[in-house]
Amino acid sequence: MELPATPRSSKEIDFFVDESPCETCGKRGVKDDRPAYRSGAFTATCAHCGTMREFSFAPLEPHQNAPIWHLGPVDETSRLFDAAAFRAVADRELALVAGDPAELPTMEAWTQGRGHLGRARVALNELAKFHPGDAAVQAEIARAVALYEAYDKAKA
Repeated sequence: MELPATPRSSKEIDFFVDESPCETCGKRGVKDDRPAYRSGAFTATCAHCGTMREFSFAPLEPHQNAPIWHLGPVDETSRLFDAAAFRAVADRELALVAGDPAELPTMEAWTQGRGHLGRARVALNELAKFHPGDAAVQAEIARAVALYEAYDKAKA
């Protein structure tokens, strides 16, 4: 699969691969990934049906990475995703998070919840680039950050 636009960073490529449904089974998720960012290739196996998946894109320079909780420069919107896609990811991931991390029954549940929160934070930060100054998006980011910090405290 050719990426529809030039990626801004290796993180954005990883996010794109994670969000792309398998051409065979339609589910998201890969394993055994082999990224080759400098040559413009990414191969992986579907985590559900075992289909070999291949992605191609414009090669990245080694220094093209993104700040934490972002997929690209803090002032540059994505060319691979639009605002609606980031909204959908944030909503989906936040719906999978337990409200009180202190009541989670297992470390696995904590790890999964924290992972969902991390993806939601990234999606919300990227969404904010499409809506600079939007108070509602900023409030959502603040809530996600506070919940992420609550997860960290619950683990301690």
